[in-house]
Amino acid sequence: MKLFHGTKFTFDTFSVDYPGTGEAGNIHAIWFANNFTAARNHARQVGNYSQCWVYECELAADAVLMKADISLNQQPAIQKQLTNVLPVCISVQTHYDTLFADYFRFNKIDPEYHDDHEITLLRHAGIDAIYDYERGWQDAHLHGATTVVLTPEKIRILAVHDV
Repeated sequence: MKLFHGTKFTFDTFSVDYPGTGEAGNIHAIWFANNFTAARNHARQVGNYSQCWVYECELAADAVLMKADISLNQQPAIQKQLTNVLPVCISVQTHYDTLFADYFRFNKIDPEYHDDHEITLLRHAGIDAIYDYERGWQDAHLHGATTVVLTPEKIRILAVHDV
């Protein structure tokens, strides 16, 4: 799967140690667009920098990819991983959007930390990436689905474009 990451910074490898420098992507994961234009637009919109880059990348073929836009019962391998690892109140849910609702309510986790806590639990369950993470909530300038990669080792940089 080809992915594109727009940024103001240059680097040799991706890391989850630097949570988003973007609009609201403050989670310990890496945000990608599904096309060059979207990544370039993101890089140009965020912050006040004179130069930006688009990283053209590839997600490893063996990466475990959860698709947020379809029901979990249509992703039996993902559903099995979640059932085997996560607490029952999470793993019995049928769709990504409701996956953590009971868990957060029961544990009274501050909403400010929901997204990062969710990412940590999914990473623990062996999920490497989530396709269509924003499910239509992405800004109009993004021009397509967002993939969030939880495991940076599953990303291979193909090219870096100065934009």
